[in-house]
Amino acid sequence: MIRSIIFIMLTECLCCLGQGCNQASTDMAQVLGFADYLFKNAEYYRAITEYQRALYFSQSSFHKDSLQLKIGECYFKGKQHERASQIFCDIYAKSSNEKIRAISHYFLGCSYLHQFDIPRSYACFAEHASKFPQSQTALRSALIAQKIRELGKIKKKSSLIAGVSSFLLPGSGQVYGGKPTQGIFSLVTVSLFTYYSIGNLRKARDITRNHRVEFSHEVADLYRFRANVYAAIAIIFHFGNVYNAVALAEQANFKSHEQLLQRVIAEADTVAFSTR
Repeated sequence: MIRSIIFIMLTECLCCLGQGCNQASTDMAQVLGFADYLFKNAEYYRAITEYQRALYFSQSSFHKDSLQLKIGECYFKGKQHERASQIFCDIYAKSSNEKIRAISHYFLGCSYLHQFDIPRSYACFAEHASKFPQSQTALRSALIAQKIRELGKIKKKSSLIAGVSSFLLPGSGQVYGGKPTQGIFSLVTVSLFTYYSIGNLRKARDITRNHRVEFSHEVADLYRFRANVYAAIAIIFHFGNVYNAVALAEQANFKSHEQLLQRVIAEADTVAFSTR
């Protein structure tokens, strides 16, 4: 009799445990489904909360690493690249699954790239190609590393040439920097005020020499004053023109570097999410 009672109690306990496990599996599936739905609809920060809830139900290390990877992707997609890089770095260091390590390592390089941390992104992509040669991203990583290295070899416009040329011939630095309209404006403006200044100096000199009008000294002084004003304006415009030429050369260098970098980033991101 006692044995029968004990057997019945054990059977009921096992049934309860089985129902509990089934319920936990159902809950995890529902949470994951909702998290994936949020991720697909670009609600990344709500998806992070759901993936973190799924971590609570997860038992295997593989599932936990996969969920951490999804959380890192959410931060990455949400443009919190510094936080994403911390998560990917942690997964890469601790995960025992080679595929997850490869994916997290590639995303780590992409995160560094988005932070414009060129040295670390280059090192990461170069290392990825050698450490995970069988992964889907190995060849692309090598190509991206090569493109990042080529960013430092971009032919740049010289700020010195822009400044000196614009000092010698107003507007030439702007033309060199790719802004011919600004160059023409600088040349015309500086030339015009210089012309007015010289013209007034000549009138003052002629009046002083010939004494053709009454109060010639006062009139000559007035022309000299006007000549000084025009000269001052011409000098201000001239040095502004030199500064503008240098700034345009630096801006052109930054713009070309930025455009190439954005292309590399776009290519890296495309590969990252095409392999998921």
